[in-house]
Amino acid sequence: SAGLAVLAALVAGAGASAPIPTGSTFDTSDTFDGAVVQPDRPTSVLAAARNVAAVRDWVVTELASLAASSAQPPVGAAASAVGTGTLKVARGAAHPQGGELGAAAPVLPAPDLVLIPEGAWPHAISTEAPGRSLPAASAVTLAALPTTVLGAAGYTTEGHSTNSAFLWSGDDLRHVYAKHHLVPVGEAGLVAGPPPAPVAVAPGRNVIPLICYDVAFPATIRRAVVGGAQLLAVLTDD
Repeated sequence: SAGLAVLAALVAGAGASAPIPTGSTFDTSDTFDGAVVQPDRPTSVLAAARNVAAVRDWVVTELASLAASSAQPPVGAAASAVGTGTLKVARGAAHPQGGELGAAAPVLPAPDLVLIPEGAWPHAISTEAPGRSLPAASAVTLAALPTTVLGAAGYTTEGHSTNSAFLWSGDDLRHVYAKHHLVPVGEAGLVAGPPPAPVAVAPGRNVIPLICYDVAFPATIRRAVVGGAQLLAVLTDD
């Protein structure tokens, strides 16, 4: 008990004495509208999409439909713990139990940022030339989306595979992150990327993309915030 009490005191003291990051708060008058797209499809569908072009294109179209509509009302708001800025998480999108979006699903204004989770994009994308590696249907679908961070398998010119995040900014697709902390054994065939760095998704809007297991490492998150992150965008297939 005494040992746990000492440990608790040390943790509390470290938290209280930690420097407050600067330059990473949103203006208090702003609302940053983010849509989290969660397709909730079984792994078998993505496996089929990697081998059958028609399934691949259907999954891409479905993701676009989710980004444009919501099957749920707004999911609430969360206040930023950094400074006095407020970041409101305004919406979420997910398929209902039956499978497809209904005709009555509300159509909302385009969000400031869409998040598509880890590995949900149904085909691998080149990390060096992502735009040129897209099938035609994917290119058309992306062109209709607002600013989007999407999770997808990546591949390099050397033939290595990554668990990656790509940023679609309205007219350009670029690779912004490869998962830094790979799951032992489960991701043994992948190559890790460098620690996450801020990505500007709009003027003055810096997002850190993280993928699943990355969030188990507090030092990685702290470096991201001290480095200027205003939003931690965690892409996961959970």
